[in-house]
Amino acid sequence: GKGITVTSADEKYSMTIRARAVPRFDVNVPPPNDAGEVDVKTRATITTARLWVLGHLFSPKLQYNVQLAYAARDYRDGTISPLFDAFIDWHAHRDANRVA
Repeated sequence: GKGITVTSADEKYSMTIRARAVPRFDVNVPPPNDAGEVDVKTRATITTARLWVLGHLFSPKLQYNVQLAYAARDYRDGTISPLFDAFIDWHAHRDANRVA
């Protein structure tokens, strides 16, 4: 979806909040043992849980986007920060943009 957006009356400030989660449910059914019993194992996990905060500041030309990751599988290379991605985009002129 498009999330929830809040905009100031003068439209100088805008903030949108979006979320996404990917649940996973595993079922392992091995062959029966000698007694005919089956040991069914299940596991439920959230493989991805993200929160986006995006919008603009002072003018629609100055946009920001912050993406936070909260699921254990979202953390890469031993990181502990929930900050997954962030950027500021300034559209100073139609033909010139600056990304920081």
